[in-house]
This record gives sequence, C-alpha cells and structure tokens, in this order.
Amino acid sequence: MKNIATGTPLAAAVVFAAVMVVSPATAQQPPAATWCYADDTSDDQTIAGCTQIIQSGRKNQKNLASAYFNRGLAYGHKGDFDRAIADYTRGIQLSPKESRAYTNRGLAYSNKGDFDSAIADYTRAIQLDPRDTAPYNNRGFAYKAKGDLDRAIADCSQAIQLNPKDANAYNNRSLQRGAKDEARRLLQLAAADCPISFIESDDANAQLKALGATQ
Repeated sequence: MKNIATGTPLAAAVVFAAVMVVSPATAQQPPAATWCYADDTSDDQTIAGCTQIIQSGRKNQKNLASAYFNRGLAYGHKGDFDRAIADYTRGIQLSPKESRAYTNRGLAYSNKGDFDSAIADYTRAIQLDPRDTAPYNNRGFAYKAKGDLDRAIADCSQAIQLNPKDANAYNNRSLQRGAKDEARRLLQLAAADCPISFIESDDANAQLKALGATQ
C-alpha cells in the first residue's frame, strides 16, 4: 500500500489529505506492478506502471481498481485533475465502496473549483467510513469556499471530535471562524457607513442576520 500523500486545494491555506488506497503486496512483482503499487516510486513511474497494468487486462477487479486509484493520485500530484477524476471514477466503478477514492476525487474536484461535486464525494466518503477525519476536513474547506461558514466549522469540529490530535482540523476551524468574524465586521462597517442603503438591501441584511449580527 502506498504511503499517505498530500494534496492542496488551490485556494486553501492548509494541506488536506489525499490517501493512496488498497494495493496488493509488492514482493516479487514485475517492474510495472512495483511502480504502480509501491510507495517509493515517482509520480511518472506510478503512471507508467499503472498504465501497463490497466492495458494488460490481467489483474483481478480489486487490483485493477487500485491501479486506477493510484494512477489518479499521481495525476493529481502533477496537477492533471481531469485525468485524476477520470481514473478515480473508473476505479470507483470497479470498487464502489472504497471511501478514500471518493475523498481523493473530491480533492481533485476542489482543485478545479467544482465544490458541489467535491462536497458530494466527501459526503459519500463519510457515509462509507464515518470515522475518517479527512473527508470532514476537506468538506469543511469546500463549504468555506462556497461561503457556508457554519457548515464548514461544523465539519472541522466533527473532525476534532473524531481525532482530538488532528492539527489540520484545528487550523481549518480557526481559519473558518476568523473568516466568519471578518465577514461580520465588514458588514457591520457597511451598515455604519451607509445606513440607509444598507437597510434597503435585503441581501446585506440577510447576510448579517445569518452571521448572527444586528445592524
């Protein structure tokens, strides 16, 4: 099994986990299998090895799914998120209950700015493995990107509850709480500077009310 790798959504300030999923034992395997499944190969080697395995058609369904998952992760590391998503999707078709594949595909969607698809994948990952903190952290980032700070904070709080030593979860929650405080401050300044215009703006009032502030 590959070691845990990391991926960073382009708009994120904190690193979010992208995790290598199931892989068969690598002992006494041909070079293609070693490159695809071992944890000490480069992304280019992983892509080359997994591509050979996929094209050979000789692996069973579980190991073929792993080849797609691992190649998808390598593509993600290289910033080729469309190919990463395509590989994760094919792997999920072969092994639909692999929770970390959904987490990784969600990360690729986040890097493309498709936060709705990312949230859907993180939610599915949580359904499959409610104890894994990574999809909660990543979904929290996606909610923050969409401006839903309450859900973002709730997801990071859940990650902390599951793993009180998760430094990413604490950092993310602090960032999201800070964003909410800053949004509240700016709206209150707007209300003070332009009270008549502000009162007439239903959208501004709705935002301020949602943030728990008053004019």
